[in-house]
Amino acid sequence: MAPFSSAPEWDKAVSAIAESSSVLLLAHVTPDADALGSALGLGLALEGMGKQVQVTVGETGFTTPASLSFLPGTELIRTPEDLSPVDLVISCDVSSDARLGSAKSILQEAAVSIAIDHHPSFTGFGTIHLVDPKAAATAEIVLELIDRLELPITKDIAGAIFSGLTTDTGSFKYQ
Repeated sequence: MAPFSSAPEWDKAVSAIAESSSVLLLAHVTPDADALGSALGLGLALEGMGKQVQVTVGETGFTTPASLSFLPGTELIRTPEDLSPVDLVISCDVSSDARLGSAKSILQEAAVSIAIDHHPSFTGFGTIHLVDPKAAATAEIVLELIDRLELPITKDIAGAIFSGLTTDTGSFKYQ
C-alpha cells in the first residue's frame, strides 16, 4: 500500500466533491458519534450542494443505535444492501479499511475516494487523504472541509459535528 500524504489534500478533495453528483459516506462498524456524526454532518452539507447523498455502516441490516438516534440526518442512512451506485466515496473516522465491514469492497471498487480521519494509525487507503493526527476528532476535519467548500453551517450540520467533537474529547476534558 502506498503511503498517504503527510498533509491533507484539500484542493483534491474539494475538486472531487465539486465534480461528483452522488456521494456515499462510510462510517466504521459499530459507529461512535465521531464516525456517524461526521458522516451525517458532511452528508447534510453535501445535500445542501445538491448532491445525492447516502450514508452507511458496513453492517448488514444496520440500524442507528438508540444512543445515536438523536443525530440529525439519520434519514440519509442506508443499509449496505440498499445502496445505489455513486461516483464518490468518502470514509469518515476510519483508520483502516478493515473497519468498514461489508462496505470495504465498495471503497476498493471506487474510482475516487476520500479518507477523512484523525488517527495516527491511519493505514493509507483511498485516493485522497484528509488525515490529521493532531485533530481532536474527525468532526474537526469535516468542519474544515465544509468551510473550504464554502457551505453554510446549519443547525443540523453543527449538531452532528458537535456530537463527534464532544465525544472524542470526553466533553472537552482532553485533547
